[in-house]
Amino acid sequence: MKQVDSERLNNIDNCYQQVKSAVDNKLGHRGYLIIDEKYHPEAFGSRYTIWYNKIDAVRFGMGGKR
Repeated sequence: MKQVDSERLNNIDNCYQQVKSAVDNKLGHRGYLIIDEKYHPEAFGSRYTIWYNKIDAVRFGMGGKR
């Protein structure tokens, strides 16, 4: 993997983690828990997280691109 690609994946990961943390904080106050997370570095960093509160589910994801 080229250095630029590695840096791009790190930037995507940092951004995703910041947003996920903020969403987790907001949803956690409403009784949501993370029930599933997937990360596919081989698919250019594609990932998602699902929160659930026994009534509703929220999914946040980012598809990586090259």
